[in-house]
Amino acid sequence: KNRHIKSPTYSLAGYLGSLGYTGYATHPSDGVNWNRNNAYRYLEFDKIEFCEAYPEEYLIRDNVSDQETYELMLDRHERQPKDEPLFMFGVTMQNHGGYDFGDIGLERITLAGDQHNEAAENYLTLIHESDKAFEMLIRELEKSDRPTVLLMFGDHQPSLSMDFLEQLHGGALETLDEQMLRYKVPFIIWANYDIEEKTVDCTSLNYLSVYLMEAAGLPLSPYQEFLRDTEKQIPVINSNGCYSLSEGCFLPISDAQGEEKTALNLYAQLQYNCMFDTKHRSEVFFPVQ
Repeated sequence: KNRHIKSPTYSLAGYLGSLGYTGYATHPSDGVNWNRNNAYRYLEFDKIEFCEAYPEEYLIRDNVSDQETYELMLDRHERQPKDEPLFMFGVTMQNHGGYDFGDIGLERITLAGDQHNEAAENYLTLIHESDKAFEMLIRELEKSDRPTVLLMFGDHQPSLSMDFLEQLHGGALETLDEQMLRYKVPFIIWANYDIEEKTVDCTSLNYLSVYLMEAAGLPLSPYQEFLRDTEKQIPVINSNGCYSLSEGCFLPISDAQGEEKTALNLYAQLQYNCMFDTKHRSEVFFPVQ
């Protein structure tokens, strides 16, 4: 949580900075939202840009569109000197909820059959625009002579009604395995040069930096090596629970047993050490520049 970041804190941006990368973060909204203007600085990004950097020439629902966000990032990408590696982190704004709005002049995506839901169709219409913008981003990066790895992920599912989600599911989301479906989002790692192709059956956001570093051929930090080892025991972790390989299902974290419980306890201790135990923060796992 950004509100907990009140002093220099270990981050992917900081670690990549130690490898010679310039860190750039952008979000096309006000920097005070979620304390990003302070949090990004404490996370050791070198350059930060918010809504004032955007020309706002292509807005969707008064939000800066994904296309305009990517165009600005492409501009910064191309301006970076060729001999200086760049790490970019962008959070888009176009598809932020809610989804109760009328016609916004976009190609309309509708649901088939009797599954009509205006909010869901509005969201899908926005996602369709995101797909087109993402295609543009990839096409432009394909032209670049700078080797580039791209990671795209969603941080959460849209805020649609439970009645609609249960209708799609064909019944109530009763078990934890079913409830976890509400938190399942796709991710993709792509590069403008040949990398190994693979499919990941399941993972969670906390592990994505490991996949990114491996795809880029960069050395893992000690903390990322810990995450890679932890994923082998606990492949999915979020605030609702974890996936237990021994049980073959999702469990509340408090219900984990044996080696899985030990791994989760160690992970929790390291998280606390990084975020809150600043006086005793491990310089091996969490060095700060």
